[in-house]
Amino acid sequence: MPRETAPSDAAPQPPSSKAPPPSKAPPSKAPPSDGPPPSAAPPGDAAPPGDAAPPGDAAPPRGTAPPEPPPDAPPPSAPPQAPQPPQGEQPPAALLPGAGPATDAPSTDASDAASDEGAFDDGSDWPLHAPTGDAHGPTRPEAQDDDDPLHPPAAPLLSHDLLAAWKGDFERAKQLLRHGRFTEAAALFELIGPRAPTAEEAAIARELAALCYHWSSRGIRFDGAQPARSPHAPAGPRQRSSGEIASLYVNAVVYGLGTGTWLGVVADLDSAGGLFVPALALTGATLGVVAVVDQEVGFAYGVPQAISSGMYVGLSQGMLWSLAYNAQARAAEEWSATAVSSVMWGGATLGALAGGVIGHRISTTPGRAAWVGSTSLWGGAIGGLTVGGVVPDDARTDERALLGAALTSTAGTVAGLLTAESVSPSLARVRFLDLGGLVGGLLGLGVYATAAPSLETHGTLWAMNVGALTGLASSWVLTSGMQPDRGDEGTKQTAQAPANPLQALSKARPTLLPAYAGAQVGLAGSW
Repeated sequence: MPRETAPSDAAPQPPSSKAPPPSKAPPSKAPPSDGPPPSAAPPGDAAPPGDAAPPGDAAPPRGTAPPEPPPDAPPPSAPPQAPQPPQGEQPPAALLPGAGPATDAPSTDASDAASDEGAFDDGSDWPLHAPTGDAHGPTRPEAQDDDDPLHPPAAPLLSHDLLAAWKGDFERAKQLLRHGRFTEAAALFELIGPRAPTAEEAAIARELAALCYHWSSRGIRFDGAQPARSPHAPAGPRQRSSGEIASLYVNAVVYGLGTGTWLGVVADLDSAGGLFVPALALTGATLGVVAVVDQEVGFAYGVPQAISSGMYVGLSQGMLWSLAYNAQARAAEEWSATAVSSVMWGGATLGALAGGVIGHRISTTPGRAAWVGSTSLWGGAIGGLTVGGVVPDDARTDERALLGAALTSTAGTVAGLLTAESVSPSLARVRFLDLGGLVGGLLGLGVYATAAPSLETHGTLWAMNVGALTGLASSWVLTSGMQPDRGDEGTKQTAQAPANPLQALSKARPTLLPAYAGAQVGLAGSW
């Protein structure tokens, strides 16, 4: 018999929205089975595979009508009806047939069943493939594994001001790293890592912090950012070496003490305090000037050694020429101690300034600058010993020997300036040459003093002269294999053919090449 429905004040819905009346056909019996009855989707809606209906709500087999409710069951309530517009007006688009729901109520179509397959296992309804549009990581970062190195946790979005501040901190940390302040750089990298705008930049900050901590613990430091090179390779342009600046500091102490002594002589101070206090004060001032120039301006490669060599060349020239003048002048015309000390101090000062200017303008090397100083020193020594051993041993021997030493020292300075570029020895080779000349002169003097029954002036001078020349020549031959120091020109040089054919033959290598019905034998090398 037909069922009665409860009265409703709502207007009737359009025909398309009405549910079809239930069928009166008797339900067909399902075949018996041992397992639970299979679930079936409502008519017209295909259930997704693998989904089972809840227990107690078994659906009838497909193609049969649902069972009729018992007579004593309460009548079902009619679904809420949407209000109808007044006569003559078009209903809203949300109420038209086929339109989606106007509210956020969950949908009941088949697409919801398909989207349920992407839900998380924890029961949440978060989709696994939800579109984010966020370039800074997934929409749900808590779903990621924090221990996964390939997918670090995403960082939150930053505002424009915070992003600019983070980039500024990152640049400051990189500057600290470039300047070798690894501990400070590591602390700053570690501080800004969690605030990085992206996961990749956060990982970079963490790696840089770990690297800085490692370098700091190992005591690693940057040495002018110079690439690794051989011990005799040039240091490159505009980069002074550590040995140069150390030598310049030592010579600055010598210059400061000499300046204080000169002031004491000029002022005619007799007390020890009057001599030492100015010397110590001027020594500190000289060291301060060198430190400020080195830190603020920077010395070019070879300039510190050029300043040191120029100071000693000027000092030796002033001393030799002033002593040579006093040796040949009459007693009334001799220079006083104040004049001699002033000439020596002035020569050292002018020599240091000239060495610095020349070294800066012509891009010298430490070896070239030291070469000029050595040619001046040994030129004066060999010249003075030779002249003293040749002239008669009389009252004017000292005068002539000093004059010869002054002249040959000046000639040696000029010769050193002219040959420095072509020879271009390394600083180590020049030091070996100086050592050979000194050891040879002392050895010659010792041999003569042991063999001769008495020390004569001419014999002593000649023994020292021959010994020094022998030591210089031996050192030159023994150090001929040392690589020259040509500064920035050394990196541009290419292999050239040896000038001596025998030398080229010694560097040739035999070759054996297969040929038709035999082989070819030859030599390969630079010719």
